[in-house]
Amino acid sequence: MTKDNIFVVGDVHGCYHTFMELLNNHWNRNNELLIQLGDLIDRGNFSPEVVDFSRALQNDPETEAVFLAGNHEYLAINHYKGDMNEAWFYNGGVETLRQFSKSSIGFEEAAQWFSELPLFWENEHVFVSHAGIGENGNLDNPYDLNGILWNRGTLKNIGKLQIIGHTPQRDGKPKFFTESNAYCIDTGAYLNLALTGIRISSDGTVLDMVQVPTKDIDLEPLSYAV
Repeated sequence: MTKDNIFVVGDVHGCYHTFMELLNNHWNRNNELLIQLGDLIDRGNFSPEVVDFSRALQNDPETEAVFLAGNHEYLAINHYKGDMNEAWFYNGGVETLRQFSKSSIGFEEAAQWFSELPLFWENEHVFVSHAGIGENGNLDNPYDLNGILWNRGTLKNIGKLQIIGHTPQRDGKPKFFTESNAYCIDTGAYLNLALTGIRISSDGTVLDMVQVPTKDIDLEPLSYAV
């Protein structure tokens, strides 16, 4: 199935209702490939719902959707493998585990799906990953702190448009880095700012940038009965 355009969505972080509004109002599933660049989980109220929906969308024969791994998915994978990673607990992991304990989708099932997610997507003109190709990063090692899941340094200009997330833009606006020809579209959904999607053609031409302000329900305190 070949789509005319590509619609890339930034870090969702458990903000299910915000994610749904962005897709329902701005993604044309009939002629756009959807790419979500990682960090589906943690910090928001609905990590299991985001995962469940994303898995269903990935498996829907009527659409074309690619979900990439983010560093939060790998923190969860490490926990599933027995690494009691306090860094994950401090960054939303405790609440995420609680959410999965009350969900129809189990944490183990989610972690196994995370482990199957690719680290990047590319064509001749576009490269999408969670944190981007840095000057000294390893493209294939998900545990390299300078690699494409963790990098927060300067990006290389690789001769393609890079689209990344990972580092939230505190003004809630996507940022273009001219020297590296890269967009960061993590606009702080979990910071009660916005979730961003960027629409591009297959040759890397930016066609549109859209945003949905974070929905209150995705972050406000909820009863455990919800």
